[in-house]
Amino acid sequence: MLEAFGVINWSGAVVIYMLLSETTILIAGAIFASKIGTAFTVEIGSMQMSGQLDALRLMAVEPVQYIVIPRVLASIFCFIVLKTFSDGVAIGSTILFARCGSPFPCPSSPSTPSRSSATPSSPPLSCAARSWPSS
Repeated sequence: MLEAFGVINWSGAVVIYMLLSETTILIAGAIFASKIGTAFTVEIGSMQMSGQLDALRLMAVEPVQYIVIPRVLASIFCFIVLKTFSDGVAIGSTILFARCGSPFPCPSSPSTPSRSSATPSSPPLSCAARSWPSS
């Protein structure tokens, strides 16, 4: 099926990109959860040791609703904001590389024109555009 569209050469790169993009989200989520979870545990343990949780119970305030739930909701919101920012940076850098060309040198093949033979008015081609298989 990929041969019909002429993208058989790109299947490996697309699979690696998708695996890496999903893996980074998984690792970032695990690091975020462990760092925030540890901080929450230490702070709640300190509050228990100093008697603050008992004082909340005496005032008829449930500590879980007053302390834990707002922090968990805030951490979920922060993770969504950080993921959105990360996606925005990735999309912005992709647009920048697509318009300005890749800053990394790549070899030109004999079947594709090099940068020196391109017309001055045409934008520079990135490695991916120059290595696109012709049909």
